[in-house]
Amino acid sequence: MSFPVIDLHCDMTVYMIEKKDASPLNAHDIGSAIPHLKNGNVIAQVMAFFTPASPVQHGFAMRQAKIFKKFQKDYPESFTEQELKSGKQILPDSKTVLLPSIENASGFCHEDERLDDGLKNLEEIIELTGGIFYIGFMHFGDNRFGGSAGSTVGLKDDGKVLLDYLNSRHIAVDLSHAGDNLAHDIFTYVDNKNLDIPIIASHSNFRRVKNHSRNLTDELAKELISRNALIGINFMQAYLGEDDPDVIFDHIEYGLNLGAENTLCLGADFFWDENRAQDQIYYKKFISASTYPVLLEEVEKRFSNEIAEKIAWKNAASFIEKF
Repeated sequence: MSFPVIDLHCDMTVYMIEKKDASPLNAHDIGSAIPHLKNGNVIAQVMAFFTPASPVQHGFAMRQAKIFKKFQKDYPESFTEQELKSGKQILPDSKTVLLPSIENASGFCHEDERLDDGLKNLEEIIELTGGIFYIGFMHFGDNRFGGSAGSTVGLKDDGKVLLDYLNSRHIAVDLSHAGDNLAHDIFTYVDNKNLDIPIIASHSNFRRVKNHSRNLTDELAKELISRNALIGINFMQAYLGEDDPDVIFDHIEYGLNLGAENTLCLGADFFWDENRAQDQIYYKKFISASTYPVLLEEVEKRFSNEIAEKIAWKNAASFIEKF
């Protein structure tokens, strides 16, 4: 069977900035283009407003928020604003729900901006998009909010202010690019202040399978599992293991053995890099959203129909509906 799919992370909006003449209808060099989403039966796609660590680009997240909003207007035959439900009646007409997120809080508040002004920028983005699913504090490199993957820097004072701001706003915090110390500090701060903030890892794998600082330690993974959070499996070779595409099933199996049956989902992280071909970033077997049916058919064979359905969409839909 062809499972419906919810994917937690792609970089389509920044792609539209970088390739000014591109259209999501013909963007075959990024795995989250409309044809790939349709072929993969993607019922919901999170589009992350990505901001590089340098050079400073003021308002970069807002530029992408406007592109996101334009997608819904310009491609009504492909995208819908209908809400996700975890029941059987998910979506009509094979349309895809678009969900906005922010990858790197520097996109609305750079190092040289007043934090109050940055939070006003965030409020404008929330108003324009109708709500943000999750925010990741940084990409690569530490910033005013905390330390990135591989860094020993933890949660900074501005990061605490941002967490306080997010409290009760139904916006999740994404740990995918957070350093281990920052991730632990976020858990501790949220718990100590009893904040109402869901915490996820939208596009991260398991460090015991592939030793990379971007992947989750067992301790962090178990903490997410205990909170009924989400862990989105990332499709990049660098975070899977660089010899065999089927290592992706090792990550899935490892997560299941940790107890993540109701936590695992998909966070493929499809993006475009002008300096690298797609098959240098992803395995050809899993190079775009079009390959989800192949992946999930194999998950069903190796594990079960129930596990495949949970990873494909049910875990993510339940989380989104709840929060």
